Amino acid sequence: MAFGSIRKLKSGRFQARYTYRWQECKAPDTFKTRGLAQGWLNEEEKLISFNEWTPPEQRAAEEQLAQQRHALTVEAWLEQYHDGLTVRASTRQIYRRTVRNRITDPRPPGDVDPDITRLAGIPLVELTKADIYLWWDGITRAYDTPETNHKAYVRLKAALDEAQRRELIGRSPVEIAAAKRRRERELPYLATTEELHAVVSAMKPSYKLLTVLCLFHGLRIGEAIALEVDDVICDVPAPCAPRYSIRVRQNAQRITPDGGSTYMLLQKPKSQAGNREVPFMPSMVPLLWEHLAKHVAPDSVDLNLADELGGGTRPARLLTTTGAGEIVMDTSYRSVLDRTTKRAGVSERIKPHSGRRWLVTRLAEEGAHVKEIGRILGDDDLSVIMGIYMQVRAERTTELMDVVDVSVTAARRAGQE
Repeated sequence: MAFGSIRKLKSGRFQARYTYRWQECKAPDTFKTRGLAQGWLNEEEKLISFNEWTPPEQRAAEEQLAQQRHALTVEAWLEQYHDGLTVRASTRQIYRRTVRNRITDPRPPGDVDPDITRLAGIPLVELTKADIYLWWDGITRAYDTPETNHKAYVRLKAALDEAQRRELIGRSPVEIAAAKRRRERELPYLATTEELHAVVSAMKPSYKLLTVLCLFHGLRIGEAIALEVDDVICDVPAPCAPRYSIRVRQNAQRITPDGGSTYMLLQKPKSQAGNREVPFMPSMVPLLWEHLAKHVAPDSVDLNLADELGGGTRPARLLTTTGAGEIVMDTSYRSVLDRTTKRAGVSERIKPHSGRRWLVTRLAEEGAHVKEIGRILGDDDLSVIMGIYMQVRAERTTELMDVVDVSVTAARRAGQE
C-alpha cells in the first residue's frame, strides 16, 4: 500500500498528506510537481522507519525559530537586552553609550579595525570564544581606556549570559580572564581644605553656593543642581546662631536621546539613603544668605521629571540657575570648575566629586562612624565609603605619630619619677 496521498489543487500545484499515529499530516507547503510531492512523502516515510519522526508542523516551527535565531545578531541582541532592563533612563543611556562606542559603532581608531567592527554583525548562535578574543584584543590595542574597555566587556557578558539563560545560545563564549581584572585605579586626588577654599573664592558669585555644596558638604553634582529654594531649611532661626540644613530629595541627570537634544531629567536619589538632610556649615551661612538675596532667579523653571516622579514637567524655583535662568547642565558646571581651578592656582584634578572624598576623610578623622558618614553622604554602601572615598591626608600620619609620641614621652617621664 502506498504511503500517503497526493492531490492536484485548482491552482495546478500538488498537496501531499499522510496519516501516522491517528494524526493527519500535511506538507507545510504545496509543490510545483507531483514528483516533488512524492519526494516529500518518501522523506517522511524514512523518518518514520528510522524512528526520527516528529510532526511536520513542529519541525517547521523549529526551523522557523532556528532561522530567527540565526538572524539575531550580536548588535540586535544587545539592543533587545538593554531595552528590557529595569533600570533608570540615565543608566540605560550609559550602558548603550558604552556598547555603541566599543561594539556596535566603535569610535576612532577602532572603527577601522575589522577585529572590532565584525563582532556586531555576527549571528548570536555562531558567536565563538575566538570572536570574543579578537574583539577584546582589538579594543585593548585601539583604546588606552582600560576602565571603558572593561565596562564594555561587562555589558557584553551580561547580555550573553542572559541569552544563555533564555536558551538562545548554548554556553556563553564571553569568558576572558584578563577582561575580568580591572586595572588598579590611580588613587583619587585628595584636595586640601586650603585648595577648596581657594576654588570657592575664585568661583563666579552665582555658582559659589553650588560649589560649596559639592566641595564642602559632599553633595553629588546632580543633587546640588536639582536643589530648589524650598530645600533650604532653617533649623534654628535668628536671633540665635542660625542653623540650616539642605534637604536632598531629587537628582538631576543629563539625558541625550538618540537623535535628540540633551536635557536634564529629575529623578529620585540613587538609593533611599540619598533622601536626607545635610547640616549646612555655620561658618558658610553668610554665603548662603548672600546667594538667596542676590542669585536666585525670580522666575520658575520647568523641570523634566522621570516617570518615577510622575513624568511630564513641573515648575520650580531652583537654588542655582544659569545666567538665562535655566537649570545648570552638569557638563557646563564642570567646565566652569575646571577654569576656576586654573585661575585659583590649585590642582586641576579637583572635580565636583572631590568634595565627597574630602568630607569623608575629615569626618573619619573627627571620629565619625562609617554609618554616620554614609548618612551625610547619602550612601548606604559602606564598602564604597571605605574603599573609594576614604583617604588619609599626608600630614595626618605625622599628626598621629606626634600624638603617640606625647603619650610615650609622658609614660617615660612617669616611670622616671
